[in-house]
Amino acid sequence: MKILFFFVLVSSFVFSSATPHPIYVSNTEVNYKQKEKKIEISVKVFSNDLQEAISQIKGEMIEIGTDREHRLATDYIIEYFNNYFTFEINGRTRKYVYVHRELIKEDFYSTYILLKIEKVKKIKSIVLTNKLLIDAFPTQQNIISFMRDGVLLKKCATDKDKISVELF
Repeated sequence: MKILFFFVLVSSFVFSSATPHPIYVSNTEVNYKQKEKKIEISVKVFSNDLQEAISQIKGEMIEIGTDREHRLATDYIIEYFNNYFTFEINGRTRKYVYVHRELIKEDFYSTYILLKIEKVKKIKSIVLTNKLLIDAFPTQQNIISFMRDGVLLKKCATDKDKISVELF
C-alpha cells in the first residue's frame, strides 16, 4: 500500500509539473589544433531560431535555409556572430574567419556554422563569450565543448546569467 501511495504521489507531481515548453539550445565545438596552430569552431543552431533572432534585429523576416532564403542571409549571419560570439585568447580579442555554413534537414533543420582562427601559437587562456540567441530566447543555453587535437578537455555552457566561459 505504501508503494502504491508513493507511486501515485510521484506520478501526480511529475504529470502536474510537466507542461510543454520549448527548449532552446545550441552546440559549439572549439578544437585547438596545436600542430596546425589554429582553432576550428563548429556551431550548431536550429535554423528557425537563428532566423528569428536575426529577423528581430533586422526588423524584417530573414529566411535562412529555405528556397526563399534572403539574399543577404550569409552576411547577416556573419554580422550576427561577430556581435554575439567572441574569443579572447591570451588576454586579447581574436577575430575568427567565417568558413562555411551547412543546413542539415535530417538534423531537425540545423544549421552548422564553421569558423576558424589561424596563427594561434601558444594558448595560456581562452575566454569565449557566447550570447547567441539569448536576446531572442531568454531560456537559451549554449553548450560548449573545448578540445585540443580532438581530445575533449572541457564541457560547459552559457546562458542569460553567464555569457562568458573560460575554456583554457
